[in-house]
Amino acid sequence: MGEAGPPQELHPMFQKFSEDHLVSRSGERRTFRRIIVVAGRSESDVEMAVQPVYVRWLDSSPPVFTSVLASPGKVELHLSTTAANAEESEQVLTAAVAAISEVLGESLVSNDGSPIEAVVGRLLKDRG
Repeated sequence: MGEAGPPQELHPMFQKFSEDHLVSRSGERRTFRRIIVVAGRSESDVEMAVQPVYVRWLDSSPPVFTSVLASPGKVELHLSTTAANAEESEQVLTAAVAAISEVLGESLVSNDGSPIEAVVGRLLKDRG
């Protein structure tokens, strides 16, 4: 099964035209995103654990939005913010990731978006 979206050979053209269109609509603002991967917990359990933490970021500057996405064997938390200042956005996202990582404890697989397979492979490689 292929990827969703345009065929590979059309990616450069799609990126150029979509980027030009989006820049004209968004000005200097950009979206910054982080993905946290969780295993061993249900979507609703993850949501209940982290909701009290992430709800306070809705009023931060810039605000951080959270989506909880479940798929077989894992739950992903997508954190995003939109702002003109990349440094400020990265600082807010770093703080948000740290706070959520603390709440998730041992069920945290990665806080940099790495898939379970990559994390396990890295751990096995480190063990020798």
